[in-house]
Amino acid sequence: NGRGDIGLLAVAERARGRGLGGALVRAALAWTAGRRFDTAQVATQGANAAACRLYAAAGYAVESVVPVR
Repeated sequence: NGRGDIGLLAVAERARGRGLGGALVRAALAWTAGRRFDTAQVATQGANAAACRLYAAAGYAVESVVPVR
């Protein structure tokens, strides 16, 4: 569909704060660009503040919010 998706990205708690999450996001974006996708997206929980900060720092912006029960 011309879009790259990050399905799940995780860093073990003991390894956090070392830039690994950012490196994983950059690798995903490089993979997307290498395949000439037009866009990239990621879904995460709004309550996961750390993930939201990570993706915002990589240039992602909230496109939509979907309530899930």
